[in-house]
Amino acid sequence: MTPAATLAASLQARLLAHATDTGRTRASLTTLLTMQATIEAHAATRPGARQRLSSAVDELVHQGTVETPRSRHLWNDSALPYLPRWVVIVADIPGKVPPIDMGTTTWVPTISRWVGTWLRTCKPPTALRAVLQEINSWLLEHLGEQLATLAREERSLSIFNDEKTLARIEPSSIFAPGRLQPQDLAYERPISPLRAARLAASGDLLIVENQATFDSAWRALRQAPGPLAAIAFGNGWEAAQAEPVIALADHLQLRAAPERIIYAGDLDIDGLDIPQTLAANLYALGFPEPQPLHTAYHAMLDPSRDRTGRPNAPAPEELALQAVTWLQDNQRDRAHHLLVSGQRVAQEVLDRTWWMTAEL
Repeated sequence: MTPAATLAASLQARLLAHATDTGRTRASLTTLLTMQATIEAHAATRPGARQRLSSAVDELVHQGTVETPRSRHLWNDSALPYLPRWVVIVADIPGKVPPIDMGTTTWVPTISRWVGTWLRTCKPPTALRAVLQEINSWLLEHLGEQLATLAREERSLSIFNDEKTLARIEPSSIFAPGRLQPQDLAYERPISPLRAARLAASGDLLIVENQATFDSAWRALRQAPGPLAAIAFGNGWEAAQAEPVIALADHLQLRAAPERIIYAGDLDIDGLDIPQTLAANLYALGFPEPQPLHTAYHAMLDPSRDRTGRPNAPAPEELALQAVTWLQDNQRDRAHHLLVSGQRVAQEVLDRTWWMTAEL
């Protein structure tokens, strides 16, 4: 399942930027869904997206970052769970400051080509204009220099004396397509590495969903890894992001990119959502899609295996049918029955003894 805090943290940054950029402290459900689609890429169109957004909004309400309507008629009830038609962003919007005369500013070429159109079409608030002027002043100081590329927070500290400013304004209109891009300020967004164990210099990459399975698989396979170069786990939805997977070969100093990516996770809606989302994200970037570890899913669907554990709510028919497309044809009917009947199989049933003899 996607950790609510993961989506909530990104939503919080974008909502604060929205408030600063527009001067409005109310964001509609359409705005929330658009933000989710940007944050999660293909995941926002996969099963479980509505539940993830609901959990993230609940987390932000708990943190005191947003407030939701009290009247139930102000909630969208077209599907479950209900979602608020709008949220109020609890934020201090920068107060009025003296107007900035943008016309007399000497703009660097990187900004001058679009700033006029930006002012006319976006009508940015004073606070965002002031931020752009700070960036312009910094670029003027370094005009003609070959700047070393830094991490985003490192570059933010050098421009604003605040390591978090760039992350806050990245969702704003300043960084829209055709305007500023990270390379213009010589920075890269940090890529959070997957938790991974290197087994060999080259070979396949196995991704599992949970930490205990990662630990057992690593301990069982480290002496005889077979075709594997590495094992990783993504703590749920984090594994659906393409960038950490692509960067893993460099992070682990593998001789080459993994020859295959194989995946095993929980047998529930979210557990089947994650690899399909990863597949879509990798495909969009021109990389090979992951494949299921069929032997793992075969073992989890074995009727003789004890599958007792916490139940789920029965999955809607359409979501269940979409989710099981990740599996082999001969596994789909059994998996579909599990999902629509409110059952699940935790991948922890594949314990350490199973991994010691697993066929990879």
